[in-house]
Amino acid sequence: DSEFLVIKLDTLGFAVSAIAQGLHWEAKMRGGGGRILTERTEEMWAIPKMMKSVNKETGEIQIIRLDRQVFIHTIDLKEKTYEEITFAEMESMMKKAVDKMEAEMAEVLAGMPEEQRKMAEEMMADKMPGKSKNPKVEVRETGDTKTISGFSCTKFIVTRDGKEAMTMWTTKDVEGFESMRKDWEEFSRRMMVMNPTGKGLGDAFRQIDGFPIQTDVNNYMTSTVTMIEKKAAPASEFNIPAGYKKVKLNMEDMDK
Repeated sequence: DSEFLVIKLDTLGFAVSAIAQGLHWEAKMRGGGGRILTERTEEMWAIPKMMKSVNKETGEIQIIRLDRQVFIHTIDLKEKTYEEITFAEMESMMKKAVDKMEAEMAEVLAGMPEEQRKMAEEMMADKMPGKSKNPKVEVRETGDTKTISGFSCTKFIVTRDGKEAMTMWTTKDVEGFESMRKDWEEFSRRMMVMNPTGKGLGDAFRQIDGFPIQTDVNNYMTSTVTMIEKKAAPASEFNIPAGYKKVKLNMEDMDK
């Protein structure tokens, strides 16, 4: 479900010892947009150049390896299989999917009466990632504050071509985050590629101060961190388990 890949990462220069650094957290994910809304809990770990998430309802595991430039998708514990795709392949795939979606939408709009077509175009303008090939993305700190999951948070608003595209509540109270920030930014940028409404938003993370506790992307996906701690995991946790078989990536499912 590419829409869920979107915000599970509102999250990382590291020091020499990888084992000495790391974060562990849980987040409630809700999204899908329109009539299809799904909720789930993700448990996540991050150490230098590696991040792992586990769907607590299904047990499905996903891993990002910046050191190898790959996304390990859908580790199936029952079947002992996994799928893997490089970042370059993923970005190419998403571009093709977006181009296809826009072509199909253009065909639908062309068959509408003019007034209805204009209304539909206005409603969908901020949800069509290719509408602006080089969108202007700006970040504004609002000064609004509130407590979320026990953390004192400040609100940031991200606009794309003048329209609100993402809101984020961040905190400076997560111990160990700043030393991991550069990798976190890269994780977030990579995962935004998987969000069909996230065009241009990946670079916004470099301008936002603090760890994201709550994020809403375009009213499409919401993530709320419910707990977080400074806790390292061994690098072996970010490898494919022994005996697992690599299977061909289901491009049709990824396209959806």
